[in-house]
Amino acid sequence: MSDLAMPHSSPATALSTPRANGAIFWLAVLAAITTIALTAAAFWLSYEHLHDVAATHGLASTPSRAWAWPATVDLFIVVGELLILRASLKGSTDGWAIALAALGSGGSIALNVAGVGPDAPALHYVVAAVPPVAALLAFGALMRQIHGVLAARPAHGEQPAEQAPETPEQPPVDDEQPAPLPEAPTEQPERDRFLSTREVADRYGVTMSTVGTWLDRGIIERAFKDPRRGNLYDPETLPPLTTTS
Repeated sequence: MSDLAMPHSSPATALSTPRANGAIFWLAVLAAITTIALTAAAFWLSYEHLHDVAATHGLASTPSRAWAWPATVDLFIVVGELLILRASLKGSTDGWAIALAALGSGGSIALNVAGVGPDAPALHYVVAAVPPVAALLAFGALMRQIHGVLAARPAHGEQPAEQAPETPEQPPVDDEQPAPLPEAPTEQPERDRFLSTREVADRYGVTMSTVGTWLDRGIIERAFKDPRRGNLYDPETLPPLTTTS
């Protein structure tokens, strides 16, 4: 197998492109629209059947009561799911909300199935049970999507964390530091005994640039650097004329 592996991107890198982000957004929108439509259709079918059950069992004479009666069952699912969503956003568990959702869902399924009547074909019971079950699942999926959107938003008054600016890379530090220059004498008479570059040039009869060349080549050594006079040389350490010539 060749040592040159084909380059590939990680899943996190692949999902960070603008095209992928746009696809994720529209998929979320499509899923939300589909879930809302499914929830509405399932609740309407369940509600309609429970209305027929109520009208068949004592509320036929008062249509308004027959239409209001299913709300006493199906709305428990809505209330329970909303309270579960609220508790989830707070990071807690609401047992009462779970009980309301379970009670509403169980009651809606049982009443839809019981409303079919005895001695009905088995498929009739399945048809009656599908809407409340679908309503329960679809509404739960919708609440999950809402939870994902709300949980991703910063809390009220909370500022989003700012990304720390990147620190520019520092150039590598050379471990070999130049040797420090000798400290300049502090007393003026002591400083006056040192020769400047011009004085060294006059002493040897050369130009100042030649003195600089000698300094670079190590023929002469600088004692220290004075802020006013520049490089100063110790006359006692200067070589004899025959050495520099």
